[in-house]
Amino acid sequence: MTIDAPSGKYWRLTPGDDVVSKFNPGTYKSIIARRIIIYIILFSSFITLITTAIQLTWDYKNDVALINNQLQQAEDVHLKSLTAKLWASDIKGLRTHLEGILQVRDMQFLEVRDREKVWVSVGTRQEKNTISRQYPMVFRHRGRNIKIGTLTVVASLSGVYRRLFNRVWVILVSNAIKTFLVAAFILFIFHILVTKHLARIADFARKLDVKKLGKRLSLERKTDPTHKPDELAQVTNAINEMTKRLNEDITTIRRTEEKFQGLLESAPDAIVIADTEGRITLVNSQTEELFGYPREELLGKPVETLIPARYRNAHPGHRANFLTKPHTRHMGAGLELNGLHRDGREFPIEISLSPIKAEDGLLVISDIRDISERRRMETLTGRLGRILDRSSNEIYVFDAESLHFIQANQGAQQNLGYTMEELEQLTPLDLKPEFSKDEFDVLIEPLRTAEKDQIVFETIHKRKDGTTYPVEVRLQLSRQEKPAVFVAVIQDISERRLAERTLKKHAEELERSNAELERFAYVASHDLQEPLRMVASYVQLLQRRYQGKLDKDADEFIAYAVDGASQMKLLINDLLAYSRVGSNSKSFETMDVETALEKALANLKAAINENDAEITHGPLPTVFADDGQLTLLFQNLIGNAIKFHSKKTPRIQVSAEQDSKGWVFSIQDNGIGIDPEYVERIFIIFQRLHTREDYPGTGIGLAICKKIVECHGGRIWVESTPGKGTKFYFTLPYKQEVEGYDKQQRQAH
Repeated sequence: MTIDAPSGKYWRLTPGDDVVSKFNPGTYKSIIARRIIIYIILFSSFITLITTAIQLTWDYKNDVALINNQLQQAEDVHLKSLTAKLWASDIKGLRTHLEGILQVRDMQFLEVRDREKVWVSVGTRQEKNTISRQYPMVFRHRGRNIKIGTLTVVASLSGVYRRLFNRVWVILVSNAIKTFLVAAFILFIFHILVTKHLARIADFARKLDVKKLGKRLSLERKTDPTHKPDELAQVTNAINEMTKRLNEDITTIRRTEEKFQGLLESAPDAIVIADTEGRITLVNSQTEELFGYPREELLGKPVETLIPARYRNAHPGHRANFLTKPHTRHMGAGLELNGLHRDGREFPIEISLSPIKAEDGLLVISDIRDISERRRMETLTGRLGRILDRSSNEIYVFDAESLHFIQANQGAQQNLGYTMEELEQLTPLDLKPEFSKDEFDVLIEPLRTAEKDQIVFETIHKRKDGTTYPVEVRLQLSRQEKPAVFVAVIQDISERRLAERTLKKHAEELERSNAELERFAYVASHDLQEPLRMVASYVQLLQRRYQGKLDKDADEFIAYAVDGASQMKLLINDLLAYSRVGSNSKSFETMDVETALEKALANLKAAINENDAEITHGPLPTVFADDGQLTLLFQNLIGNAIKFHSKKTPRIQVSAEQDSKGWVFSIQDNGIGIDPEYVERIFIIFQRLHTREDYPGTGIGLAICKKIVECHGGRIWVESTPGKGTKFYFTLPYKQEVEGYDKQQRQAH
């Protein structure tokens, strides 16, 4: 229910609303009690401090006056007697007399002296908090006064301060007890007379809601009807009168609001009701959602709050024109209207205005609809239409029954050389001379029967000038249109056909080159190796038969010939192994990497035992690869790690990690390492970093490794620090990527 009786404006009050949510009786009572105690303590403490200060000042002055009086008595009463004893040199009498004076309260020190020495002193003299007097000791002898010494008397103020401090504690404690008793008594009286009734009022207000407006507030207290009502009675009467009026006003308005509430809240659009001054009197929840304002913030605001600032000056004039002849109509016909969100964002809207007559005058109902999505779709449709119209691909729309073209984009018209008017007289059969009517009907039948959503085929298009070109056609049937139409997207594949022919030619040339390479391998393996074996055999025979029988030079020359033949044989074998990688490998298959590693280690058993090498590995995966080539890859990398070891025992670790593209393998050793400037050079065929005397070999091993990895679609690289070891990495992609790469390689070969 909504009502604001004094102003006539609307606000919402629903059953269960907490009208006085902050009136917590416990909190309210504790706050009052706390304040009373604080005020009493502060005031009492202030009075106590003032009176205590006055009293202490008075006592201090009295004690100081008493001390001064005692010091004066030392002169008036004792000085003459002490002077006589000093004249008589009665030191014992002087000390006794002074010790007697020292027993007086607050006396601290007494001394009798002349110019030359101290005759007697009693007590201990302090430098601070004292009062001292000096009296000349004058003896009258034979008619004249003779100064024979000086009496010094010192009194201490420490006792005064100590008595004052004790007195302060007594005063403060007694006043604190008194203050507490007074505060407790006043607090008890205030609770009986006021606090418990305030708690009752707060509890009544907190529990007040629409359903309990008829309940009256009453306090448990005795009142005399002959006396004038006190403040609590006035508050109670005011609350009861307020709830009575509020209940009557809510009952009156409830019936009216219920008639409109359902209509407003169920409306799909934002509803804003304004008076003739343009002030908003009512909105629905859709308005809150659309404009971002809570309705309480909009009520009473001008409707110009909801429109961009650039339109606000002219809007009152438009509103006045509408009110001269109010009738239901669309606002801003033919114009672009925008609403303004609370966050400053503008959005397109559509408005319908409807005037209604109410008791307090004419009201205008505005039905506001957000058309952002409609505008966005219109923009996208227009943009898509422009993109498709300017596309280099040919796009056609033709009737599903007659097959006559209905629409074609600029790309189609430019490629064919026809205008749109000319195309409207044609069908796809006029562009595709290789199709007959029956053949084309058979082709598009799966679309008509909904067996397929799309068909793709290649054909020949004939231009207006008679020339032809190959095309790829993607054809669909759109049943959303009435009548149904075919939509064809056609791509000129002339360049693709040319590329395919070029690729085929290159493939044929590559196949011929591979054949020649295979023939070379055959010649190298048979025709070259056989003469080499013969030369090597006879040179070795000469070495065995004539070594030591000829001169020293002959033995050296024969040794060079034997070594050269051996190196040539090794070089030809490695070169053949390099040329065969990827050319005569068997098909890839799923295999266990650990099995390939074990085969490689078996082949390297002699080198491992000879160098006491330690080779370890972590978990190894299953990959899609050529078993023989993977074994050769591990054999070459681990063999290199053993060959190029340092003085330490060779330690080699093989491991594998998975990433998004496949597996990354690593072979790490603790050997002599590689200078960073040579990390690319080592993979080039015949490239060596050391002499054959230091490390034997042909310089082809790492080149073979690189070729094997690349044939599997991976890559290989190295990280090394001279003197600390080397770590080779290589990757093997997942099966689907290797299959695609292997297929390309085999097509190339």
